[in-house]
Amino acid sequence: MKVEYTVNQERHEATLDVWVEKERLEQAKRRAARKISKDVSIPGFRRGKAPYEIVVRFIGEEAIVHQALDEIADEVYSEAMKQAGLEAEDVATLEKYELTPQGELHLTFSVPLLAEVVLPEDYRQLRIPLIEVEEEEVEKEIEHAQFHFATFEQVDREAQWGDSVDADVSLKGESETLRIYLDPLQKDIQADTQFLHSFIGRKSGEEYEFQTQGGEPLKVKILSVYSTTLPTREELAKILEFSSEEELRQAVRESLQMEARLEHGEEVLEALRTRTRFAYPQSLMERFAARILENKKEEVSEFGLTWEGFLQQAGMTEEEYLEQEVIPSLRRSIEQMLLRREIIQREKIGADLTELEEKIEEVLRDYEEMEDPVRFKKLLKEQEFAENVFRQAGSRLVREKVRLFLSDLASGALERMEQEAAAQASESQQSEQSGEEQVPAVVQANEAAQDQPSTEG
Repeated sequence: MKVEYTVNQERHEATLDVWVEKERLEQAKRRAARKISKDVSIPGFRRGKAPYEIVVRFIGEEAIVHQALDEIADEVYSEAMKQAGLEAEDVATLEKYELTPQGELHLTFSVPLLAEVVLPEDYRQLRIPLIEVEEEEVEKEIEHAQFHFATFEQVDREAQWGDSVDADVSLKGESETLRIYLDPLQKDIQADTQFLHSFIGRKSGEEYEFQTQGGEPLKVKILSVYSTTLPTREELAKILEFSSEEELRQAVRESLQMEARLEHGEEVLEALRTRTRFAYPQSLMERFAARILENKKEEVSEFGLTWEGFLQQAGMTEEEYLEQEVIPSLRRSIEQMLLRREIIQREKIGADLTELEEKIEEVLRDYEEMEDPVRFKKLLKEQEFAENVFRQAGSRLVREKVRLFLSDLASGALERMEQEAAAQASESQQSEQSGEEQVPAVVQANEAAQDQPSTEG
Protein backbone atom coordinates (compact mmCIF):
# COMPACT_ATOMS: atom_id res chain seq x y z
CA MET A 1 0.00 0.00 0.00
CA LYS A 2 1.42 3.34 -1.06
CA VAL A 3 1.05 6.25 1.37
CA GLU A 4 1.88 9.95 0.95
CA TYR A 5 0.97 12.97 3.02
CA THR A 6 1.36 16.74 3.19
CA VAL A 7 0.94 18.89 6.28
CA ASN A 8 -0.86 22.23 6.47
CA GLN A 9 0.99 23.84 9.39
CA GLU A 10 -1.43 26.75 9.69
CA ARG A 11 -4.45 24.44 10.15
CA HIS A 12 -2.42 21.71 11.90
CA GLU A 13 -3.93 19.15 9.56
CA ALA A 14 -2.59 16.62 7.08
CA THR A 15 -3.81 15.48 3.68
CA LEU A 16 -3.24 11.73 3.59
CA ASP A 17 -3.24 10.00 0.19
CA VAL A 18 -3.48 6.21 0.13
CA TRP A 19 -3.37 3.83 -2.83
CA VAL A 20 -4.93 0.43 -2.10
CA GLU A 21 -3.48 -2.40 -4.23
CA LYS A 22 -5.66 -3.82 -7.01
CA GLU A 23 -5.61 -7.31 -5.45
CA ARG A 24 -6.78 -6.08 -2.05
CA LEU A 25 -9.49 -3.99 -3.67
CA GLU A 26 -10.71 -6.94 -5.73
CA GLN A 27 -11.00 -9.11 -2.64
CA ALA A 28 -12.95 -6.37 -0.87
CA LYS A 29 -15.22 -5.92 -3.91
CA ARG A 30 -16.03 -9.63 -4.00
CA ARG A 31 -16.89 -9.64 -0.31
CA ALA A 32 -19.04 -6.58 -0.89
CA ALA A 33 -20.79 -8.23 -3.85
CA ARG A 34 -21.65 -11.30 -1.75
CA LYS A 35 -23.09 -9.07 0.95
CA ILE A 36 -25.12 -7.05 -1.55
CA SER A 37 -26.47 -10.16 -3.26
CA LYS A 38 -27.86 -11.36 0.09
CA ASP A 39 -29.88 -8.16 0.42
CA VAL A 40 -30.93 -7.68 -3.21
CA SER A 41 -33.15 -9.97 -5.29
CA ILE A 42 -31.42 -10.78 -8.61
CA PRO A 43 -33.69 -12.53 -11.16
CA GLY A 44 -32.76 -16.16 -11.72
CA PHE A 45 -30.67 -16.55 -8.56
CA ARG A 46 -31.32 -17.25 -4.93
CA ARG A 47 -30.21 -14.51 -2.52
CA GLY A 48 -26.46 -14.64 -1.99
CA LYS A 49 -25.88 -17.15 -4.83
CA ALA A 50 -25.46 -14.84 -7.84
CA PRO A 51 -21.95 -14.91 -9.43
CA TYR A 52 -19.77 -11.85 -8.95
CA GLU A 53 -19.98 -10.79 -12.61
CA ILE A 54 -23.79 -10.96 -12.53
CA VAL A 55 -23.93 -8.82 -9.38
CA VAL A 56 -21.61 -6.25 -10.99
CA ARG A 57 -23.78 -6.15 -14.09
CA PHE A 58 -27.01 -5.88 -12.06
CA ILE A 59 -25.87 -3.42 -9.34
CA GLY A 60 -23.05 -1.53 -11.04
CA GLU A 61 -19.38 -1.45 -10.13
CA GLU A 62 -19.59 1.94 -8.42
CA ALA A 63 -22.09 0.62 -5.87
CA ILE A 64 -19.86 -2.37 -5.18
CA VAL A 65 -16.75 -0.17 -4.78
CA HIS A 66 -18.71 2.05 -2.39
CA GLN A 67 -19.73 -0.99 -0.31
CA ALA A 68 -16.16 -2.33 -0.38
CA LEU A 69 -14.92 1.06 0.79
CA ASP A 70 -17.28 0.96 3.78
CA GLU A 71 -15.71 -2.35 4.79
CA ILE A 72 -12.03 -1.49 4.41
CA ALA A 73 -11.79 2.31 4.86
CA ASP A 74 -11.19 2.23 8.65
CA GLU A 75 -8.65 -0.57 8.35
CA VAL A 76 -6.82 1.14 5.48
CA TYR A 77 -6.81 4.48 7.29
CA SER A 78 -5.37 2.91 10.46
CA GLU A 79 -2.61 1.17 8.52
CA ALA A 80 -1.81 4.31 6.53
CA MET A 81 -1.55 6.47 9.67
CA LYS A 82 0.84 3.96 11.22
CA GLN A 83 2.90 3.78 8.04
CA ALA A 84 3.07 7.59 7.81
CA GLY A 85 3.88 7.94 11.52
CA LEU A 86 0.97 10.33 12.11
CA GLU A 87 -1.40 10.65 15.09
CA ALA A 88 -4.86 12.19 14.89
CA GLU A 89 -6.53 14.51 17.40
CA ASP A 90 -10.01 14.03 16.01
CA VAL A 91 -11.95 11.94 13.51
CA ALA A 92 -10.52 12.08 9.97
CA THR A 93 -12.66 12.87 6.92
CA LEU A 94 -12.59 10.87 3.69
CA GLU A 95 -12.52 13.73 1.20
CA LYS A 96 -12.64 11.68 -2.01
CA TYR A 97 -11.90 8.33 -3.61
CA GLU A 98 -11.30 7.22 -7.17
CA LEU A 99 -10.15 4.24 -9.21
CA THR A 100 -6.81 4.72 -10.94
CA PRO A 101 -6.09 3.49 -14.49
CA GLN A 102 -3.99 0.74 -12.85
CA GLY A 103 -7.05 -0.52 -10.94
CA GLU A 104 -5.92 0.79 -7.55
CA LEU A 105 -8.24 2.62 -5.15
CA HIS A 106 -6.96 6.12 -4.39
CA LEU A 107 -8.26 7.54 -1.08
CA THR A 108 -7.70 11.07 0.21
CA PHE A 109 -8.23 11.73 3.94
CA SER A 110 -8.19 15.04 5.80
CA VAL A 111 -6.54 14.33 9.15
CA PRO A 112 -6.70 16.65 12.19
CA LEU A 113 -3.24 16.15 13.65
CA LEU A 114 -2.64 15.44 17.32
CA ALA A 115 -2.43 18.69 19.26
CA GLU A 116 0.93 19.92 20.50
CA VAL A 117 1.11 21.42 23.98
CA VAL A 118 4.40 23.05 24.93
CA LEU A 119 4.46 23.92 28.63
CA PRO A 120 7.04 26.39 29.91
CA GLU A 121 10.04 24.49 31.28
CA ASP A 122 9.64 26.09 34.69
CA TYR A 123 5.88 25.53 34.96
CA ARG A 124 6.38 23.80 38.31
CA GLN A 125 7.78 27.06 39.68
CA LEU A 126 4.51 28.93 39.09
CA ARG A 127 3.27 30.36 42.38
CA ILE A 128 -0.18 31.84 43.03
CA PRO A 129 -1.22 32.15 46.70
CA LEU A 130 -4.17 30.12 47.95
CA ILE A 131 -6.48 32.20 50.12
CA GLU A 132 -7.43 30.28 53.24
CA VAL A 133 -11.07 30.10 54.31
CA GLU A 134 -11.94 32.60 57.05
CA GLU A 135 -14.23 31.94 59.98
CA GLU A 136 -16.66 34.55 58.68
CA GLU A 137 -17.24 32.38 55.60
CA VAL A 138 -17.85 29.34 57.82
CA GLU A 139 -20.40 31.35 59.78
CA LYS A 140 -22.25 32.44 56.64
CA GLU A 141 -22.41 28.87 55.37
CA ILE A 142 -23.82 27.62 58.67
CA GLU A 143 -26.39 30.46 58.69
CA HIS A 144 -27.38 29.46 55.16
CA ALA A 145 -27.88 25.87 56.33
CA GLN A 146 -29.95 27.10 59.28
CA PHE A 147 -32.20 29.02 56.92
CA HIS A 148 -32.55 25.90 54.73
CA PHE A 149 -34.06 24.04 57.70
CA ALA A 150 -36.06 27.01 59.02
CA THR A 151 -39.80 26.95 59.74
CA PHE A 152 -42.02 29.69 58.33
CA GLU A 153 -45.36 31.13 59.48
CA GLN A 154 -47.09 33.69 57.27
CA VAL A 155 -47.95 36.92 59.09
CA ASP A 156 -50.08 39.94 58.19
CA ARG A 157 -47.79 42.74 59.32
CA GLU A 158 -44.83 44.79 58.25
CA ALA A 159 -41.57 42.92 57.65
CA GLN A 160 -38.97 43.17 60.41
CA TRP A 161 -35.50 41.81 61.07
CA GLY A 162 -35.58 38.03 61.52
CA ASP A 163 -38.49 37.62 59.09
CA SER A 164 -38.42 36.20 55.56
CA VAL A 165 -40.21 37.66 52.55
CA ASP A 166 -41.29 36.21 49.22
CA ALA A 167 -40.84 38.84 46.54
CA ASP A 168 -41.01 39.20 42.78
CA VAL A 169 -37.82 40.97 41.69
CA SER A 170 -37.64 42.27 38.13
CA LEU A 171 -34.68 43.75 36.23
CA LYS A 172 -34.98 44.82 32.60
CA GLY A 173 -38.24 42.91 32.24
CA GLU A 174 -36.87 39.60 33.54
CA SER A 175 -38.63 38.56 36.74
CA GLU A 176 -37.68 36.06 39.46
CA THR A 177 -39.44 35.05 42.68
CA LEU A 178 -37.11 34.93 45.68
CA ARG A 179 -37.42 34.04 49.35
CA ILE A 180 -35.18 36.43 51.26
CA TYR A 181 -34.13 36.13 54.90
CA LEU A 182 -33.81 39.45 56.69
CA ASP A 183 -30.81 38.42 58.74
CA PRO A 184 -30.71 40.37 62.05
CA LEU A 185 -26.90 40.30 61.88
CA GLN A 186 -27.15 42.65 58.89
CA LYS A 187 -29.26 45.19 60.77
CA ASP A 188 -26.39 47.49 61.71
CA ILE A 189 -24.38 46.94 58.53
CA GLN A 190 -25.15 49.44 55.78
CA ALA A 191 -22.48 48.54 53.20
CA ASP A 192 -23.82 46.13 50.53
CA THR A 193 -26.99 45.41 52.54
CA GLN A 194 -29.20 48.28 51.41
CA PHE A 195 -31.38 45.84 49.47
CA LEU A 196 -32.18 43.90 52.66
CA HIS A 197 -32.89 47.16 54.49
CA SER A 198 -35.39 48.12 51.76
CA PHE A 199 -37.82 45.38 52.91
CA ILE A 200 -38.04 46.52 56.51
CA GLY A 201 -41.42 48.10 57.34
CA ARG A 202 -43.13 46.91 54.15
CA LYS A 203 -46.20 44.66 53.96
CA SER A 204 -47.47 42.03 51.56
CA GLY A 205 -48.72 43.56 48.30
CA GLU A 206 -46.43 46.62 48.37
CA GLU A 207 -44.50 47.48 45.21
CA TYR A 208 -41.46 49.73 44.94
CA GLU A 209 -38.25 50.35 42.99
CA PHE A 210 -34.75 49.82 44.36
CA GLN A 211 -31.87 51.66 42.72
CA THR A 212 -28.91 49.32 42.16
CA GLN A 213 -25.28 50.44 42.23
CA GLY A 214 -25.18 49.94 38.46
CA GLY A 215 -27.96 52.47 38.03
CA GLU A 216 -30.60 49.99 36.86
CA PRO A 217 -33.83 50.07 38.95
CA LEU A 218 -35.04 46.79 40.47
CA LYS A 219 -38.83 46.51 40.52
CA VAL A 220 -39.90 44.72 43.71
CA LYS A 221 -43.30 43.37 44.70
CA ILE A 222 -43.66 41.81 48.15
CA LEU A 223 -45.81 38.67 47.96
CA SER A 224 -45.72 37.39 51.55
CA VAL A 225 -44.09 38.05 54.91
CA TYR A 226 -43.12 35.15 57.21
CA SER A 227 -42.13 34.89 60.83
CA THR A 228 -39.00 32.73 60.63
CA THR A 229 -37.63 30.32 63.22
CA LEU A 230 -34.12 28.99 62.62
CA PRO A 231 -32.81 25.81 64.25
CA THR A 232 -30.07 26.38 66.81
CA ARG A 233 -26.53 25.32 65.96
CA GLU A 234 -26.90 22.24 68.16
CA GLU A 235 -30.21 21.34 66.48
CA LEU A 236 -28.66 21.85 63.03
CA ALA A 237 -25.75 19.56 63.92
CA LYS A 238 -28.20 16.80 64.91
CA ILE A 239 -30.28 17.32 61.73
CA LEU A 240 -27.13 16.92 59.62
CA GLU A 241 -26.02 13.93 61.71
CA PHE A 242 -22.97 15.48 63.37
CA SER A 243 -22.10 14.67 66.96
CA SER A 244 -21.50 18.29 67.93
CA GLU A 245 -21.55 21.87 66.70
CA GLU A 246 -17.75 21.83 66.50
CA GLU A 247 -17.80 18.76 64.26
CA LEU A 248 -20.33 20.56 62.05
CA ARG A 249 -18.10 23.63 61.87
CA GLN A 250 -15.07 21.50 60.98
CA ALA A 251 -16.98 19.75 58.18
CA VAL A 252 -18.17 23.09 56.79
CA ARG A 253 -14.65 24.52 57.02
CA GLU A 254 -13.19 21.52 55.14
CA SER A 255 -15.90 21.70 52.48
CA LEU A 256 -15.26 25.42 51.91
CA GLN A 257 -11.51 24.85 51.81
CA MET A 258 -11.98 22.14 49.17
CA GLU A 259 -14.10 24.55 47.11
CA ALA A 260 -11.39 27.20 47.53
CA ARG A 261 -8.73 24.76 46.31
CA LEU A 262 -10.81 23.83 43.27
CA GLU A 263 -11.41 27.50 42.38
CA HIS A 264 -7.73 28.21 42.97
CA GLY A 265 -6.81 25.30 40.70
CA GLU A 266 -9.00 26.73 37.95
CA GLU A 267 -7.27 30.08 38.34
CA VAL A 268 -3.87 28.38 38.10
CA LEU A 269 -4.96 26.42 35.02
CA GLU A 270 -5.89 29.64 33.24
CA ALA A 271 -2.66 31.35 34.29
CA LEU A 272 -0.69 28.38 32.99
CA ARG A 273 -2.69 28.33 29.75
CA THR A 274 -1.59 31.88 28.95
CA ARG A 275 2.06 30.77 29.34
CA THR A 276 1.69 27.63 27.19
CA ARG A 277 2.11 27.27 23.42
CA PHE A 278 -0.56 25.29 21.57
CA ALA A 279 -0.91 23.90 18.07
CA TYR A 280 -4.18 22.10 17.35
CA PRO A 281 -6.40 21.43 14.31
CA GLN A 282 -8.49 24.30 13.06
CA SER A 283 -11.20 21.75 12.23
CA LEU A 284 -11.55 21.04 15.96
CA MET A 285 -12.40 24.70 16.57
CA GLU A 286 -14.77 24.77 13.58
CA ARG A 287 -16.65 21.65 14.69
CA PHE A 288 -17.22 22.89 18.23
CA ALA A 289 -18.13 26.38 17.00
CA ALA A 290 -20.74 24.95 14.64
CA ARG A 291 -22.28 22.98 17.51
CA ILE A 292 -22.37 26.06 19.79
CA LEU A 293 -23.92 28.14 17.01
CA GLU A 294 -26.61 25.52 16.41
CA ASN A 295 -27.46 25.43 20.13
CA LYS A 296 -27.66 29.23 20.22
CA LYS A 297 -30.03 29.25 17.26
CA GLU A 298 -32.31 26.78 19.07
CA GLU A 299 -32.18 28.92 22.21
CA VAL A 300 -33.08 32.06 20.25
CA SER A 301 -35.94 30.21 18.57
CA GLU A 302 -37.38 29.20 21.96
CA PHE A 303 -37.67 32.92 22.81
CA GLY A 304 -39.73 33.47 19.65
CA LEU A 305 -36.98 35.22 17.68
CA THR A 306 -35.56 34.42 14.28
CA TRP A 307 -31.79 34.06 14.02
CA GLU A 308 -31.70 37.00 11.62
CA GLY A 309 -33.74 39.08 14.07
CA PHE A 310 -31.40 38.19 16.92
CA LEU A 311 -28.33 39.21 14.89
CA GLN A 312 -30.03 42.45 13.89
CA GLN A 313 -30.76 43.28 17.55
CA ALA A 314 -27.16 42.49 18.44
CA GLY A 315 -25.91 44.63 15.54
CA MET A 316 -23.68 41.83 14.22
CA THR A 317 -23.34 39.50 11.30
CA GLU A 318 -23.07 35.76 11.96
CA GLU A 319 -19.32 35.91 11.30
CA GLU A 320 -18.93 38.79 13.77
CA TYR A 321 -20.99 36.90 16.37
CA LEU A 322 -18.71 33.89 16.00
CA GLU A 323 -15.52 35.96 16.20
CA GLN A 324 -16.62 38.09 19.15
CA GLU A 325 -18.93 35.87 21.22
CA VAL A 326 -17.99 32.25 20.44
CA ILE A 327 -14.37 31.87 19.35
CA PRO A 328 -12.59 33.56 22.32
CA SER A 329 -14.28 31.45 25.01
CA LEU A 330 -14.16 28.34 22.83
CA ARG A 331 -10.42 28.77 22.26
CA ARG A 332 -9.91 29.07 26.00
CA SER A 333 -11.99 25.93 26.65
CA ILE A 334 -10.18 23.85 24.03
CA GLU A 335 -6.76 24.94 25.26
CA GLN A 336 -7.68 24.24 28.87
CA MET A 337 -8.89 20.77 27.83
CA LEU A 338 -5.61 20.06 26.02
CA LEU A 339 -3.60 21.48 28.91
CA ARG A 340 -5.40 19.23 31.41
CA ARG A 341 -4.61 16.22 29.24
CA GLU A 342 -0.93 17.20 29.05
CA ILE A 343 -0.69 17.66 32.82
CA ILE A 344 -2.37 14.31 33.44
CA GLN A 345 0.18 12.59 31.20
CA ARG A 346 3.20 14.45 32.55
CA GLU A 347 2.33 14.19 36.20
CA LYS A 348 0.76 10.72 35.92
CA ILE A 349 -2.44 11.85 37.62
CA GLY A 350 -4.84 8.96 38.09
CA ALA A 351 -7.84 7.88 40.11
CA ASP A 352 -8.88 4.66 41.78
CA LEU A 353 -12.14 2.76 41.44
CA THR A 354 -13.49 4.03 44.78
CA GLU A 355 -13.11 7.66 43.67
CA LEU A 356 -14.88 6.92 40.39
CA GLU A 357 -17.74 5.16 42.16
CA GLU A 358 -18.18 8.15 44.48
CA LYS A 359 -18.27 10.50 41.51
CA ILE A 360 -20.84 8.29 39.72
CA GLU A 361 -23.06 8.51 42.82
CA GLU A 362 -22.65 12.30 42.77
CA VAL A 363 -23.73 12.51 39.12
CA LEU A 364 -26.71 10.26 39.81
CA ARG A 365 -27.77 12.49 42.73
CA ASP A 366 -27.66 15.51 40.43
CA TYR A 367 -29.90 13.76 37.90
CA GLU A 368 -32.27 12.64 40.64
CA GLU A 369 -32.69 16.24 41.82
CA MET A 370 -33.31 17.53 38.27
CA GLU A 371 -35.53 14.78 36.86
CA ASP A 372 -39.08 13.69 37.57
CA PRO A 373 -38.93 10.58 39.83
CA VAL A 374 -40.77 8.37 37.32
CA ARG A 375 -38.55 9.45 34.45
CA PHE A 376 -35.44 9.02 36.60
CA LYS A 377 -36.34 5.38 37.31
CA LYS A 378 -36.78 4.78 33.57
CA LEU A 379 -33.45 6.42 32.80
CA LEU A 380 -31.66 4.11 35.24
CA LYS A 381 -32.63 1.15 33.05
CA GLU A 382 -31.22 2.66 29.82
CA GLN A 383 -27.75 1.63 28.66
CA GLU A 384 -27.13 4.98 26.96
CA PHE A 385 -27.93 6.83 30.20
CA ALA A 386 -25.54 4.59 32.16
CA GLU A 387 -22.75 5.25 29.66
CA ASN A 388 -23.43 8.99 29.81
CA VAL A 389 -23.28 8.98 33.62
CA PHE A 390 -19.99 7.05 33.49
CA ARG A 391 -18.49 9.59 31.05
CA GLN A 392 -19.67 12.56 33.11
CA ALA A 393 -18.31 11.04 36.32
CA GLY A 394 -14.95 10.34 34.72
CA SER A 395 -14.75 13.83 33.28
CA ARG A 396 -15.64 15.49 36.60
CA LEU A 397 -13.15 13.36 38.48
CA VAL A 398 -10.29 14.11 36.09
CA ARG A 399 -11.03 17.83 36.08
CA GLU A 400 -11.10 17.93 39.88
CA LYS A 401 -7.88 15.93 40.16
CA VAL A 402 -6.07 18.35 37.86
CA ARG A 403 -7.42 21.41 39.66
CA LEU A 404 -6.38 20.09 43.05
CA PHE A 405 -2.93 19.18 41.72
CA LEU A 406 -2.47 22.66 40.25
CA SER A 407 -3.68 24.30 43.46
CA ASP A 408 -1.13 22.31 45.46
CA LEU A 409 1.53 23.11 42.87
CA ALA A 410 0.98 26.87 42.83
CA SER A 411 0.50 27.20 46.60
CA GLY A 412 3.78 25.37 47.28
CA ALA A 413 2.01 22.51 49.08
CA LEU A 414 3.10 19.99 46.45
CA GLU A 415 6.76 20.95 46.84
CA ARG A 416 6.50 20.54 50.63
CA MET A 417 4.79 17.15 50.25
CA GLU A 418 7.45 15.93 47.80
CA GLN A 419 10.24 17.12 50.10
CA GLU A 420 8.66 15.32 53.05
CA ALA A 421 8.23 12.15 50.97
CA ALA A 422 11.87 12.32 49.85
CA ALA A 423 13.04 12.81 53.43
CA GLN A 424 10.99 9.84 54.61
CA ALA A 425 12.32 7.69 51.77
CA SER A 426 15.86 8.70 52.65
CA GLU A 427 15.32 7.85 56.33
CA SER A 428 13.80 4.52 55.37
CA GLN A 429 16.74 3.70 53.10
CA GLN A 430 19.24 4.61 55.80
CA SER A 431 17.34 2.47 58.27
CA GLU A 432 17.40 -0.50 55.89
CA GLN A 433 21.13 -0.06 55.28
CA SER A 434 21.75 0.14 58.99
CA GLY A 435 19.78 -3.06 59.48
CA GLU A 436 21.77 -4.83 56.77
CA GLU A 437 25.05 -3.93 58.47
CA GLN A 438 23.92 -5.83 61.56
CA VAL A 439 23.31 -9.07 59.58
CA PRO A 440 26.16 -11.61 59.93
CA ALA A 441 28.46 -11.69 56.92
CA VAL A 442 27.84 -15.38 56.27
CA VAL A 443 24.07 -14.76 56.03
CA GLN A 444 24.63 -11.87 53.61
CA ALA A 445 26.83 -14.11 51.47
CA ASN A 446 24.20 -16.84 51.37
CA GLU A 447 21.49 -14.32 50.39
CA ALA A 448 23.70 -12.87 47.67
CA ALA A 449 24.37 -16.34 46.28
CA GLN A 450 20.66 -17.02 46.07
CA ASP A 451 20.18 -13.87 43.96
CA GLN A 452 22.73 -15.01 41.33
CA PRO A 453 21.58 -16.78 38.17
CA SER A 454 22.21 -20.52 38.23
CA THR A 455 25.16 -21.97 36.23
CA GLU A 456 24.49 -25.63 36.91
CA GLY A 457 23.51 -28.29 34.47
